[in-house]
Amino acid sequence: MMSYLVVFIGAGIGGSIRHGMNIWVARLRGSQLPVPHLRHQHRGFAGDGLVAGWFAERGGAPVTCAV
Repeated sequence: MMSYLVVFIGAGIGGSIRHGMNIWVARLRGSQLPVPHLRHQHRGFAGDGLVAGWFAERGGAPVTCAV
């Protein structure tokens, strides 16, 4: 039960920090859609997927679940 409380508190702190950063960046750079940032994120997602797929096919990485 304690682990749920720790995750709950951590998510609340992280969410508050992300929200504050979003507001700060929007004031600093404007609130238009950040297309270069989205491209960068999608490349990272694709890279993560390729690495995960490689390990899944290779069978060398243990599969763990946090729940």
